[in-house]
Amino acid sequence: MQHRNALSCSRGAIAAVVLLLAACGPQQPSQTPESAPATGGQPATVAVVVPADGNSQEPALATARVDDAPGAEPVNAEPDRSVFELSSEDPSVGRPDALVTLVMFGDLQCPFTQRAFDTLDALMKRDGDRDLRVVWKHLPLDFHKEAAPAAEASVAVHKLGGSPAFFCFVSEIFANQRGMGPAAYQTAAGKCGVSPAAMDAEVRAGYPARKVEADKRVSQAAGVRGTPHSFLNGLTVSGAQPIDKFAEAVDAEREEARAALSSGVSPMALHAHRVATNFSKAAVRPSTPSNPPPAAQPDTTVFQVPVGQSPVLGSANALVTIVMFQDFQCPFCKRSAATIEQLRKEYGNELRVVLKHNPLPFHPQAMPAAHLAMEARAQKGNP
Repeated sequence: MQHRNALSCSRGAIAAVVLLLAACGPQQPSQTPESAPATGGQPATVAVVVPADGNSQEPALATARVDDAPGAEPVNAEPDRSVFELSSEDPSVGRPDALVTLVMFGDLQCPFTQRAFDTLDALMKRDGDRDLRVVWKHLPLDFHKEAAPAAEASVAVHKLGGSPAFFCFVSEIFANQRGMGPAAYQTAAGKCGVSPAAMDAEVRAGYPARKVEADKRVSQAAGVRGTPHSFLNGLTVSGAQPIDKFAEAVDAEREEARAALSSGVSPMALHAHRVATNFSKAAVRPSTPSNPPPAAQPDTTVFQVPVGQSPVLGSANALVTIVMFQDFQCPFCKRSAATIEQLRKEYGNELRVVLKHNPLPFHPQAMPAAHLAMEARAQKGNP
Protein backbone atom coordinates (compact mmCIF):
# COMPACT_ATOMS: atom_id res chain seq x y z
CA MET A 1 0.00 0.00 0.00
CA GLN A 2 1.34 3.44 -0.82
CA HIS A 3 2.34 5.90 1.89
CA ARG A 4 1.10 9.45 1.76
CA ASN A 5 4.51 10.41 3.13
CA ALA A 6 7.30 7.90 2.62
CA LEU A 7 9.58 9.87 4.92
CA SER A 8 7.71 9.82 8.21
CA CYS A 9 5.26 8.00 10.43
CA SER A 10 2.01 9.96 10.08
CA ARG A 11 -1.68 9.52 10.76
CA GLY A 12 -3.61 8.33 7.72
CA ALA A 13 -7.28 8.17 6.77
CA ILE A 14 -9.69 5.75 5.11
CA ALA A 15 -11.59 7.24 2.19
CA ALA A 16 -14.14 5.88 -0.23
CA VAL A 17 -11.83 5.86 -3.23
CA VAL A 18 -8.30 5.97 -1.80
CA LEU A 19 -7.37 3.79 1.18
CA LEU A 20 -4.24 4.83 3.10
CA LEU A 21 -3.09 3.27 6.34
CA ALA A 22 -0.32 5.23 8.04
CA ALA A 23 0.38 6.47 11.53
CA CYS A 24 1.37 9.41 13.84
CA GLY A 25 -0.71 12.11 15.35
CA PRO A 26 -0.97 14.91 17.89
CA GLN A 27 -0.51 13.97 21.51
CA GLN A 28 -2.32 15.15 24.61
CA PRO A 29 -0.53 17.65 26.88
CA SER A 30 0.49 16.64 30.35
CA GLN A 31 2.43 17.90 33.33
CA THR A 32 5.98 19.23 33.23
CA PRO A 33 8.74 17.00 34.63
CA GLU A 34 10.52 17.81 37.83
CA SER A 35 13.35 20.20 37.31
CA ALA A 36 16.93 19.08 37.90
CA PRO A 37 19.11 21.14 40.23
CA ALA A 38 20.86 23.94 38.38
CA THR A 39 24.65 24.08 38.55
CA GLY A 40 27.27 26.24 36.96
CA GLY A 41 30.87 25.97 35.95
CA GLN A 42 33.07 25.10 33.03
CA PRO A 43 32.14 22.68 30.24
CA ALA A 44 33.39 19.12 30.37
CA THR A 45 34.58 16.78 27.66
CA VAL A 46 33.22 13.24 27.91
CA ALA A 47 35.19 10.16 26.97
CA VAL A 48 33.87 7.72 24.38
CA VAL A 49 31.21 5.38 25.76
CA VAL A 50 32.38 1.89 24.84
CA PRO A 51 29.79 -0.92 24.94
CA ALA A 52 30.46 -3.94 27.12
CA ASP A 53 31.35 -6.01 24.06
CA GLY A 54 34.41 -3.79 23.47
CA ASN A 55 33.23 -2.28 20.20
CA SER A 56 34.63 1.27 20.04
CA GLN A 57 33.01 2.17 16.72
CA GLU A 58 30.28 4.19 18.36
CA PRO A 59 28.13 6.66 16.40
CA ALA A 60 29.19 10.30 16.50
CA LEU A 61 26.00 11.09 18.42
CA ALA A 62 27.23 8.80 21.22
CA THR A 63 30.78 10.15 21.39
CA ALA A 64 30.69 13.87 20.61
CA ARG A 65 31.37 16.54 23.17
CA VAL A 66 28.48 17.00 25.61
CA ASP A 67 27.95 18.95 28.80
CA ASP A 68 25.69 16.78 30.92
CA ALA A 69 27.80 13.75 31.83
CA PRO A 70 27.33 12.46 35.38
CA GLY A 71 29.48 14.49 37.74
CA ALA A 72 30.23 17.18 35.15
CA GLU A 73 29.02 20.72 35.60
CA PRO A 74 27.18 22.11 32.56
CA VAL A 75 27.95 25.35 30.80
CA ASN A 76 26.32 28.43 32.31
CA ALA A 77 23.51 29.01 29.86
CA GLU A 78 20.65 31.43 29.66
CA PRO A 79 17.23 29.75 30.00
CA ASP A 80 15.91 28.68 26.61
CA ARG A 81 12.90 30.89 25.95
CA SER A 82 11.93 29.27 22.67
CA VAL A 83 8.82 27.18 22.05
CA PHE A 84 11.03 24.08 22.43
CA GLU A 85 11.85 24.74 26.12
CA LEU A 86 15.31 23.17 25.92
CA SER A 87 16.98 22.30 29.20
CA SER A 88 19.63 20.05 30.73
CA GLU A 89 16.96 17.35 30.93
CA ASP A 90 17.10 16.96 27.14
CA PRO A 91 19.73 14.62 25.67
CA SER A 92 22.06 16.62 23.46
CA VAL A 93 25.30 16.48 21.52
CA GLY A 94 27.32 19.59 20.78
CA ARG A 95 27.96 22.89 22.45
CA PRO A 96 25.02 24.88 23.87
CA ASP A 97 26.41 27.92 22.03
CA ALA A 98 26.61 26.12 18.67
CA LEU A 99 25.67 28.16 15.61
CA VAL A 100 22.87 25.75 14.68
CA THR A 101 20.69 23.76 17.07
CA LEU A 102 18.73 20.88 15.60
CA VAL A 103 15.80 19.74 17.75
CA MET A 104 14.44 16.36 16.69
CA PHE A 105 11.14 14.86 17.81
CA GLY A 106 11.46 11.10 17.47
CA ASP A 107 9.75 7.78 18.15
CA LEU A 108 12.12 4.89 18.94
CA GLN A 109 9.81 2.38 17.22
CA CYS A 110 9.36 4.47 14.06
CA PRO A 111 11.49 3.14 11.17
CA PHE A 112 11.72 6.61 9.67
CA THR A 113 13.09 8.04 12.92
CA GLN A 114 15.74 5.33 12.73
CA ARG A 115 16.72 6.50 9.24
CA ALA A 116 16.84 10.13 10.37
CA PHE A 117 19.02 9.19 13.35
CA ASP A 118 21.60 7.69 11.01
CA THR A 119 21.50 10.87 8.91
CA LEU A 120 22.04 13.06 11.97
CA ASP A 121 24.99 10.92 12.96
CA ALA A 122 26.60 11.59 9.57
CA LEU A 123 25.70 15.28 9.83
CA MET A 124 27.35 15.52 13.25
CA LYS A 125 30.53 14.01 11.84
CA ARG A 126 30.43 16.59 9.03
CA ASP A 127 29.82 19.71 11.10
CA GLY A 128 31.26 18.97 14.53
CA ASP A 129 30.04 20.18 17.91
CA ARG A 130 31.10 23.82 17.45
CA ASP A 131 28.75 24.49 14.55
CA LEU A 132 25.97 21.98 15.30
CA ARG A 133 24.10 20.85 18.38
CA VAL A 134 21.54 18.02 18.24
CA VAL A 135 18.82 17.89 20.92
CA TRP A 136 16.38 14.99 21.27
CA LYS A 137 12.70 15.31 22.21
CA HIS A 138 10.41 12.31 22.66
CA LEU A 139 7.21 11.82 20.69
CA PRO A 140 6.16 8.17 21.13
CA LEU A 141 3.16 7.44 18.93
CA ASP A 142 0.19 5.69 20.45
CA PHE A 143 0.01 2.92 17.82
CA HIS A 144 3.64 1.89 18.50
CA LYS A 145 3.16 -0.20 21.64
CA GLU A 146 6.85 -0.18 22.61
CA ALA A 147 7.51 3.47 21.77
CA ALA A 148 6.55 4.88 25.18
CA PRO A 149 8.28 2.16 27.27
CA ALA A 150 11.43 2.58 25.17
CA ALA A 151 11.29 6.36 25.55
CA GLU A 152 10.93 6.08 29.32
CA ALA A 153 13.84 3.63 29.51
CA SER A 154 15.98 6.04 27.47
CA VAL A 155 15.10 8.92 29.81
CA ALA A 156 16.26 6.81 32.74
CA VAL A 157 19.49 5.98 30.89
CA HIS A 158 20.05 9.68 30.22
CA LYS A 159 19.53 10.59 33.86
CA LEU A 160 21.97 7.90 35.00
CA GLY A 161 24.58 8.09 32.25
CA GLY A 162 24.18 11.42 30.52
CA SER A 163 23.88 12.06 26.81
CA PRO A 164 26.67 9.67 25.72
CA ALA A 165 24.82 6.78 27.34
CA PHE A 166 21.49 7.98 25.92
CA PHE A 167 22.63 8.11 22.31
CA CYS A 168 24.44 4.81 22.73
CA PHE A 169 21.17 3.32 24.05
CA VAL A 170 19.15 4.74 21.16
CA SER A 171 21.66 3.36 18.67
CA GLU A 172 21.35 -0.10 20.25
CA ILE A 173 17.53 0.02 20.14
CA PHE A 174 17.50 1.11 16.50
CA ALA A 175 19.89 -1.73 15.64
CA ASN A 176 17.35 -4.22 17.04
CA GLN A 177 14.09 -2.37 16.45
CA ARG A 178 12.14 -5.56 15.78
CA GLY A 179 13.15 -7.02 19.13
CA MET A 180 12.03 -4.12 21.32
CA GLY A 181 10.89 -4.99 24.83
CA PRO A 182 12.04 -4.94 28.48
CA ALA A 183 14.83 -7.46 27.91
CA ALA A 184 16.18 -5.46 24.96
CA TYR A 185 16.19 -2.26 27.04
CA GLN A 186 18.11 -3.94 29.85
CA THR A 187 20.66 -5.34 27.40
CA ALA A 188 21.11 -1.96 25.71
CA ALA A 189 21.53 -0.17 29.04
CA GLY A 190 24.21 -2.62 30.11
CA LYS A 191 26.09 -2.21 26.85
CA CYS A 192 26.05 1.55 27.35
CA GLY A 193 27.45 1.50 30.87
CA VAL A 194 24.18 1.87 32.83
CA SER A 195 22.97 -0.66 35.37
CA PRO A 196 19.77 -2.32 34.06
CA ALA A 197 18.43 -2.56 37.62
CA ALA A 198 19.07 1.15 38.21
CA MET A 199 17.35 1.98 34.91
CA ASP A 200 14.27 -0.03 35.87
CA ALA A 201 14.18 1.64 39.28
CA GLU A 202 14.26 5.09 37.67
CA VAL A 203 11.38 4.14 35.37
CA ARG A 204 9.32 2.91 38.33
CA ALA A 205 10.02 6.14 40.23
CA GLY A 206 7.99 8.02 37.61
CA TYR A 207 10.24 10.79 36.36
CA PRO A 208 10.82 9.26 32.87
CA ALA A 209 7.06 9.13 32.19
CA ARG A 210 6.67 12.76 33.24
CA LYS A 211 9.55 13.81 31.01
CA VAL A 212 8.09 12.01 28.00
CA GLU A 213 4.69 13.62 28.57
CA ALA A 214 6.33 17.05 28.83
CA ASP A 215 8.06 16.49 25.48
CA LYS A 216 4.73 15.53 23.93
CA ARG A 217 3.25 18.77 25.22
CA VAL A 218 6.11 20.71 23.60
CA SER A 219 5.51 18.85 20.33
CA GLN A 220 1.91 20.05 20.34
CA ALA A 221 3.01 23.64 20.91
CA ALA A 222 5.40 23.29 17.98
CA GLY A 223 2.73 21.82 15.69
CA VAL A 224 4.46 18.46 15.27
CA ARG A 225 2.19 15.75 13.84
CA GLY A 226 4.61 13.03 12.84
CA THR A 227 8.02 11.52 13.42
CA PRO A 228 10.73 12.25 12.74
CA HIS A 229 10.28 16.01 12.77
CA SER A 230 13.26 18.33 13.15
CA PHE A 231 13.74 22.06 13.64
CA LEU A 232 16.97 23.79 12.58
CA ASN A 233 17.07 26.98 14.67
CA GLY A 234 13.28 26.92 14.34
CA LEU A 235 13.15 26.01 10.62
CA THR A 236 11.12 22.87 10.11
CA VAL A 237 12.49 19.74 8.43
CA SER A 238 9.83 17.05 8.26
CA GLY A 239 10.56 13.38 7.73
CA ALA A 240 13.70 11.34 7.16
CA GLN A 241 15.22 13.64 4.58
CA PRO A 242 18.57 12.73 2.96
CA ILE A 243 21.71 14.28 4.41
CA ASP A 244 22.01 16.71 1.49
CA LYS A 245 18.74 18.38 2.52
CA PHE A 246 19.87 18.71 6.13
CA ALA A 247 23.33 19.91 5.12
CA GLU A 248 21.89 22.56 2.81
CA ALA A 249 19.66 23.88 5.59
CA VAL A 250 22.49 23.81 8.16
CA ASP A 251 24.85 25.69 5.83
CA ALA A 252 22.30 28.42 5.14
CA GLU A 253 21.34 28.83 8.79
CA ARG A 254 24.99 28.87 9.89
CA GLU A 255 25.53 32.08 7.93
CA GLU A 256 22.40 33.66 9.40
CA ALA A 257 23.57 32.72 12.89
CA ARG A 258 26.98 34.32 12.31
CA ALA A 259 25.28 37.50 11.16
CA ALA A 260 23.16 37.50 14.32
CA LEU A 261 26.28 37.16 16.49
CA SER A 262 27.91 40.02 14.60
CA SER A 263 24.88 42.18 15.39
CA GLY A 264 25.41 41.65 19.12
CA VAL A 265 23.29 38.61 19.97
CA SER A 266 24.77 36.63 22.86
CA PRO A 267 26.07 33.16 21.84
CA MET A 268 24.06 31.55 24.64
CA ALA A 269 20.88 33.33 23.50
CA LEU A 270 21.47 32.56 19.81
CA HIS A 271 19.08 29.61 19.53
CA ALA A 272 16.14 31.43 21.09
CA HIS A 273 16.89 34.48 18.91
CA ARG A 274 16.95 32.46 15.67
CA VAL A 275 13.83 30.52 16.65
CA ALA A 276 12.02 33.80 17.23
CA THR A 277 12.96 34.76 13.68
CA ASN A 278 12.35 31.44 11.94
CA PHE A 279 9.51 29.76 13.79
CA SER A 280 6.02 30.91 12.90
CA LYS A 281 3.40 30.28 15.56
CA ALA A 282 0.80 31.64 13.16
CA ALA A 283 1.44 28.60 10.99
CA VAL A 284 1.02 26.31 13.98
CA ARG A 285 -2.12 27.89 15.33
CA PRO A 286 -3.84 29.70 12.48
CA SER A 287 -6.43 32.19 13.54
CA THR A 288 -10.02 31.71 12.48
CA PRO A 289 -11.09 34.51 10.11
CA SER A 290 -14.32 36.34 10.83
CA ASN A 291 -15.63 35.38 7.41
CA PRO A 292 -14.14 31.94 6.74
CA PRO A 293 -14.07 30.80 3.12
CA PRO A 294 -16.59 28.17 2.09
CA ALA A 295 -15.57 24.60 2.75
CA ALA A 296 -13.83 22.92 -0.14
CA GLN A 297 -15.95 20.49 -2.09
CA PRO A 298 -14.98 16.84 -1.67
CA ASP A 299 -12.93 15.32 -4.45
CA THR A 300 -15.24 12.99 -6.37
CA THR A 301 -12.71 11.99 -9.00
CA VAL A 302 -13.04 8.35 -10.04
CA PHE A 303 -9.68 6.87 -11.01
CA GLN A 304 -9.73 4.24 -13.71
CA VAL A 305 -7.26 1.70 -12.31
CA PRO A 306 -7.05 -1.32 -14.62
CA VAL A 307 -7.35 -4.70 -12.90
CA GLY A 308 -5.48 -6.50 -15.67
CA GLN A 309 -3.84 -9.72 -14.53
CA SER A 310 -3.42 -8.58 -10.92
CA PRO A 311 -4.20 -11.01 -8.06
CA VAL A 312 -7.88 -10.80 -7.08
CA LEU A 313 -9.81 -11.84 -3.99
CA GLY A 314 -13.59 -11.86 -4.44
CA SER A 315 -16.16 -11.95 -7.19
CA ALA A 316 -15.75 -10.06 -10.47
CA ASN A 317 -19.40 -9.00 -10.01
CA ALA A 318 -18.79 -7.39 -6.60
CA LEU A 319 -20.46 -4.03 -5.99
CA VAL A 320 -17.24 -2.51 -4.55
CA THR A 321 -13.64 -3.05 -5.64
CA ILE A 322 -10.66 -2.01 -3.56
CA VAL A 323 -7.39 -1.72 -5.47
CA MET A 324 -4.55 -1.89 -2.96
CA PHE A 325 -0.92 -1.08 -3.73
CA GLN A 326 1.37 -2.89 -1.33
CA ASP A 327 4.99 -3.33 -0.25
CA PHE A 328 5.81 -6.60 1.54
CA GLN A 329 8.40 -4.89 3.78
CA CYS A 330 6.10 -2.03 4.80
CA PRO A 331 4.83 -2.43 8.41
CA PHE A 332 1.70 -0.41 7.63
CA CYS A 333 0.81 -2.71 4.72
CA LYS A 334 1.10 -5.61 7.15
CA ARG A 335 -1.35 -3.90 9.49
CA SER A 336 -3.81 -3.40 6.63
CA ALA A 337 -4.03 -7.16 5.96
CA ALA A 338 -6.17 -7.75 9.06
CA THR A 339 -8.45 -4.85 8.11
CA ILE A 340 -8.94 -6.17 4.58
CA GLU A 341 -9.70 -9.67 5.89
CA GLN A 342 -12.29 -8.25 8.30
CA LEU A 343 -13.96 -6.32 5.46
CA ARG A 344 -14.10 -9.44 3.28
CA LYS A 345 -15.78 -11.40 6.08
CA GLU A 346 -18.31 -8.63 6.64
CA TYR A 347 -19.21 -7.92 3.01
CA GLY A 348 -18.65 -11.29 1.36
CA ASN A 349 -19.31 -11.31 -2.38
CA GLU A 350 -20.13 -7.61 -2.37
CA LEU A 351 -16.42 -6.78 -2.06
CA ARG A 352 -13.51 -7.52 -4.38
CA VAL A 353 -9.89 -6.79 -3.47
CA VAL A 354 -7.27 -6.31 -6.19
CA LEU A 355 -3.62 -6.40 -5.13
CA LYS A 356 -0.89 -4.50 -6.97
CA HIS A 357 2.82 -4.33 -6.17
CA ASN A 358 4.56 -1.09 -5.21
CA PRO A 359 7.93 -2.02 -3.63
CA LEU A 360 9.51 1.10 -2.15
CA PRO A 361 13.18 1.77 -2.99
CA PHE A 362 14.31 2.11 0.64
CA HIS A 363 12.98 -1.39 1.51
CA PRO A 364 15.76 -3.66 0.17
CA GLN A 365 13.71 -6.87 0.43
CA ALA A 366 10.47 -5.47 -1.00
CA MET A 367 11.32 -6.07 -4.67
CA PRO A 368 12.61 -9.68 -4.19
CA ALA A 369 9.52 -10.47 -2.13
CA ALA A 370 7.26 -9.11 -4.88
CA HIS A 371 9.05 -11.23 -7.49
CA LEU A 372 8.65 -14.36 -5.36
CA ALA A 373 4.97 -13.60 -4.81
CA MET A 374 4.42 -13.27 -8.55
CA GLU A 375 6.20 -16.58 -9.17
CA ALA A 376 4.16 -18.31 -6.46
CA ARG A 377 0.95 -17.05 -8.05
CA ALA A 378 2.11 -18.19 -11.49
CA GLN A 379 2.61 -21.70 -10.13
CA LYS A 380 -0.25 -22.01 -7.62
CA GLY A 381 -2.80 -19.29 -8.51
CA ASN A 382 -4.38 -16.66 -6.25
CA PRO A 383 -4.87 -18.77 -3.09
